[in-house]
Amino acid sequence: MTATTQAELQNTVLWAGNGSTASITGVGFSPDLVIAKSRTSAYIMNWWDTVRGTGKALRSDTTSSEASNGIAGGNIVSFDADGWTMQNGTVNF
Repeated sequence: MTATTQAELQNTVLWAGNGSTASITGVGFSPDLVIAKSRTSAYIMNWWDTVRGTGKALRSDTTSSEASNGIAGGNIVSFDADGWTMQNGTVNF
């Protein structure tokens, strides 16, 4: 697929962490990059990508540049056809 519009290249999705596994859908495509930043607290911003794979988050505002867990223990466990699956996230994104 050749992306020709902004909607085919990126999308914003909000979700509320509940401490369990959640499928985040409504993206409209399978993402290669997911950026998560808490909307309710000052947690670190995390970046997950398909090259690094699940379970590895880049942390853009700290000296520990790569972590095996993301925000508040949350982590992406799969990149899916219409979004991704988040495990153990406890904050609102």
